[in-house]
Amino acid sequence: MSAECSGKVTLTFDNGPTPEVTPGVLDVLEARGLSACFCVVGRQLARSGEHADVCRETLRRGHLLVNHSLTHKVPLGDDPSARHASAEILDMHALMDTQLGPWGERWFRPFGGGGLLGPHLLSEPACDVLARAGYSVLLWNCVPRDDHRLDRSDFQTVESMIIPRHTVPQQH
Repeated sequence: MSAECSGKVTLTFDNGPTPEVTPGVLDVLEARGLSACFCVVGRQLARSGEHADVCRETLRRGHLLVNHSLTHKVPLGDDPSARHASAEILDMHALMDTQLGPWGERWFRPFGGGGLLGPHLLSEPACDVLARAGYSVLLWNCVPRDDHRLDRSDFQTVESMIIPRHTVPQQH
């Protein structure tokens, strides 16, 4: 581990809320004393009151909610219009405010590219919208492809994915 690393791992769960899955993930995290970031998509949040309830429960248990776009359809770097960026970021922010009330720090997780980082994730207008709205951007450095293996009812699988098989060294 390099000297710049904090010795911490941040777990993120994308594309929710999913009432059939998220509560079980929350239970596993709570049992292990772990916290995580839950990246929320507007079209999921707007589906029902149950979806908003899952987000409120996620906050209540001390996890971070992250704006993951309104529609999750076209990556913000693939449509460089300011209108697209504003709709995906700020309309989602307004939806979260309306559905959830205060939801914490302003974090945005771009989407697209199957886990690959690159210019397809954020256009210059998207970066401007994020900066003006006071957002920080959450990126990733590992994509385990767990979404391809997970049976929605198998929380033992969830637990095996998030409990490390080795110890992450801590810096002192």
